[in-house]
Amino acid sequence: MKQTSSGTDGSQSRDSPQRTTSTNPDQSIAAMVQEGASAASSAVRRQAAEVGRNVAHEVEKSATDQKAVGSEALRTMSRAITAAASEMEGASPDVARWTREVAQKVDGLSSGIEGRSFTDIWKEAEDLARTQPVVFFGAALAAGFGISRFLTATGQSDSQTGGQGHASS
Repeated sequence: MKQTSSGTDGSQSRDSPQRTTSTNPDQSIAAMVQEGASAASSAVRRQAAEVGRNVAHEVEKSATDQKAVGSEALRTMSRAITAAASEMEGASPDVARWTREVAQKVDGLSSGIEGRSFTDIWKEAEDLARTQPVVFFGAALAAGFGISRFLTATGQSDSQTGGQGHASS
């Protein structure tokens, strides 16, 4: 039996069944499952975004800490170069002057690193790698070599001052 409903003009129509809210239990369950899946999906997206922000923050913090360590290592290297220049002053004033200039540039590099964010430094390195890959590779190679020599010299100095010096052959 068909129920009557009001038409737009207020008249009764016998052809259209009256609509009720979700009389079919299968449709109701499907709608609840869809709502639940949508809510879960939104929650997962929010959590993923939060985790991403936390990871980015921790990476930035770690990079900033490492930037400070690197900057201090450059300052130490600058002081060592300056000390070497002072020792050369009597024997070779021109080499000593050149060595002091190198020390000043290393110190300036250290100051430049301290005054900028890790993100800015990273972007500049990327730009340099894109625009001048040979210069970038050469600088990376020279920096790696310099750091290696510095750490090797520091390690040997530490072991010698600790009473565990190496005998030369």
